Amino acid sequence: MPTDLQIGHATNEQIQLDFFVPSSGARYDLSLVSKIWFTVKDDLNDADGAAIIAKTLSSGITISSPTTAGIAIVSIGPTDTSALTVAQCDNVFYWDVKIKETSGSKIKRVNYGSFKIVVAATLATS
Repeated sequence: MPTDLQIGHATNEQIQLDFFVPSSGARYDLSLVSKIWFTVKDDLNDADGAAIIAKTLSSGITISSPTTAGIAIVSIGPTDTSALTVAQCDNVFYWDVKIKETSGSKIKRVNYGSFKIVVAATLATS
């Protein structure tokens, strides 16, 4: 089922990703995963290298302890979105998260949806 996400423009954000086994609804043991990708794109046809935000298990995604809780945290920093203009932030972007299990080579998309970057109304800094 799609999940809509929203973050602030040029801010520190953390997004909690909850992983479940589809057949049982139990929490997914993330020790069974070798890779996690979190990607935000303006257009679904864009290459991964053109993503607005791209995080991986080795860069921006942390698995929470215990791994059997099935929770990973995506950390998004100000520089991930600061280059976007106010007009660009009016767009609705697309996100998904994929995993690769340690056994085999199958890659699974486990969640996706729309992604909004919200610009603050107050621009004062001091």
